[in-house]
Amino acid sequence: MNNSSQKKHWKEMLSEFLLEPSRPNLRRLLQSEAIEDNDLDFKKELMSETKLAKHIIAMANKKGGVIIFGLEEIEANTFKPVGVEEKIDPTDLEKRLGKYLPSTLEK
Repeated sequence: MNNSSQKKHWKEMLSEFLLEPSRPNLRRLLQSEAIEDNDLDFKKELMSETKLAKHIIAMANKKGGVIIFGLEEIEANTFKPVGVEEKIDPTDLEKRLGKYLPSTLEK
C-alpha cells in the first residue's frame, strides 16, 4: 500500500472511530497503521491546559486535526490503549481551554 492510500485507509478508520467511539473501532484504527502526523496525534495522558492549547493551535494552523488520549507508544508508530485516569468533561475542557484559544477556532 503506498503512502497516499495508506493515509486514506487510516483516515477512514479514524472517521469511523469518531462517528462511533468504541473499543472495536479504536482497535481497527490502531491496526490500520495509523501514523501520527500533522492532523493526528496520540497522547498517553491529558496534559496541562496551556500545552494542550498549543497542540490545538498548531493543528489549527495547518488544516485541523484530532488528538486521541489514552494511547501509549510502545515502539515507533505502534500504540497500545492504556486509558485515561482522569474523566474528561468536554464542556468543562472547552471552558478551560477557552482562555487560551481564539474564538475563531471551529468546535
